[in-house]
Amino acid sequence: MTERRFDIGELRVTPGRIGCTGIRQPLNVELETVVGVSRAEKELLGRQEPSVHLRYVRQGVVVGVDLSLNPPRKLNLLGRYLRRRYGRLRRELRELDPPAPVVRTLTRLYTHGGRTESRSVLAQESADPATFLEELIENDLVTLDGGEVRLDMLGWVLVAERAVGVDGSDS
Repeated sequence: MTERRFDIGELRVTPGRIGCTGIRQPLNVELETVVGVSRAEKELLGRQEPSVHLRYVRQGVVVGVDLSLNPPRKLNLLGRYLRRRYGRLRRELRELDPPAPVVRTLTRLYTHGGRTESRSVLAQESADPATFLEELIENDLVTLDGGEVRLDMLGWVLVAERAVGVDGSDS
């Protein structure tokens, strides 16, 4: 039996958001923050149930939640909807195939909550930080906002899949 806590609530899907109400801590996830979706079997109420494991960015950290629905057809529809939205980012990342210095730089940004005013994170991997920053921006991995270097969603997905060790498979 699992030691993890679960709540039974009502699923809410609106354009750009997914959430649950009627639970102790309501869930409200912007779909733009999703960095991973996968299927799993979880023990709920003493039996194995299909679920969707959703990983997303909350306050500068990748977090996860397991969602299970009855009937299973609703869960399949939800999983398909989430994977379709998330799949575009994964395809872009596969095409990009970033080198190790990029992964290390984005991982350092992650350790700063996904953003930093210090460009020293760039200087650690490149003799020309300004050009390196431009390449990261052109590849939609980071943005420059008010002097802050921030992970873009593609950067979050890369960090979640390769550096933080979160499985990004949509099995």
